[in-house]
Amino acid sequence: MPEQIIWGIHAGRTGDADSLFLKRNCIGLGWERIGDLAAIAPDREAFKASVIAAYPEKKPGAIPNNAGQLFRFVQEIQVGDLVAYPSKQDRQIHLGRITGGYRYDTSLEPGYPNLRGVQWVRAVPRTHFTQGALYEIGSAMSLFQIKNYADEFLAAFEGKGSQPAVEADETVAEVAEDIEETTRDFILKTLAQELKGHPFAQFVGHLLNTMGYRTRISPAGPDGGVDISGDALRLFINNDEASRLEMFLMSSFREIAGGVEERPLEEIAPLTRRPAEISLEAEYPGISARSFGRGTFHNPSLLGSDITWQKPYEVKARDILVSNIKTWEGAIAVVSPEDDGRFGSHRYLTFAPKDGVATPRYVCFYLLSPEGLHYVGEASPGSADRNRTTGSRAMQAIPVPVPSYDAQLWFDGLFEKANEVKQVIEQTRVERAALLPSILNEIFTGVGDG
Repeated sequence: MPEQIIWGIHAGRTGDADSLFLKRNCIGLGWERIGDLAAIAPDREAFKASVIAAYPEKKPGAIPNNAGQLFRFVQEIQVGDLVAYPSKQDRQIHLGRITGGYRYDTSLEPGYPNLRGVQWVRAVPRTHFTQGALYEIGSAMSLFQIKNYADEFLAAFEGKGSQPAVEADETVAEVAEDIEETTRDFILKTLAQELKGHPFAQFVGHLLNTMGYRTRISPAGPDGGVDISGDALRLFINNDEASRLEMFLMSSFREIAGGVEERPLEEIAPLTRRPAEISLEAEYPGISARSFGRGTFHNPSLLGSDITWQKPYEVKARDILVSNIKTWEGAIAVVSPEDDGRFGSHRYLTFAPKDGVATPRYVCFYLLSPEGLHYVGEASPGSADRNRTTGSRAMQAIPVPVPSYDAQLWFDGLFEKANEVKQVIEQTRVERAALLPSILNEIFTGVGDG
């Protein structure tokens, strides 16, 4: 019996096609300037050419992504496939089944003329899914295949899912379960979306000045990035802890990665294997990568005389360490200088970024992003945990957006500052927990004017 395919789809950046989806029992995509997609030859190159012709202003790096989504919508989705739609209006995930083939219709919603019929089966609250499943459904793409947590969505479709207890949800890691979207969440998310680069820095600096703190904001640079003194950054992030920090980093990442040239992983960080030369008297300290992007941890040392089937491989500082049985779950990490010379098992792949081309931190961050994990999932076929082995060739073929090396170094510096902030967050979380929301509330409601 073929494996059940589940697609994820979004209704626009602000959910503008929500009514079309749910009231008209269909799903749709935009790119309306292209016209009827059925008139395009059924191959990806033809779809790329059509996107370029209709949208000549698009950057080269965006063309394969856009064309690929349109191609899959017309050529790969099949009647009977399942679909999951996370509504931004009612904060529920709507689950349905594809009932019809592709059709072009501008009469329902001109901005979404590319349609397929859907029979909606049920709507499930977001809190009934693990954080990992919510992360996957939050992909930046309009259309994508759900793979990493397909079993969880399938169980929800069949009515078998249940709300996970926070302590039992391993995908939450250190992030608390998202029970509801508060006003504070909305404000900070809007700031991250609308105030990017130097305007964002100016806003944060002004906000902190009103709170009585001195800040230093560097002049706008050619990269348009954010440069606020460490104290200001720590204060801004402190209230919402790690989740707000990750949002800040993701916004900065998208600033430098958007629209740039994409290159296969093997071109910028080739697979590098260093088999250990086993000596019976020597010890081989181990290293592994935690799931969900939580870094590395140490395994007990193995004596050379005890090594049989393990086949250890040496890792070096700046390697990207990847578990080939847990890659799809985010078991990807950068090897620190302190762990140089440790050994991973044969289950680990190591990728060595090329100096001057790609930084380990930038590449690792991309692979752990929603887009990166989407490609990682495609490189890890299968549905059961034990069968989801990542193919080394497929992994090396993953497309990676490659901004300038200086831009990557800038992002690395921001990432390091963020790690410092995380440590300060833990030290100051209690006493400053309510400070920033009250100030934001005053600013946005006008109470603090005058």
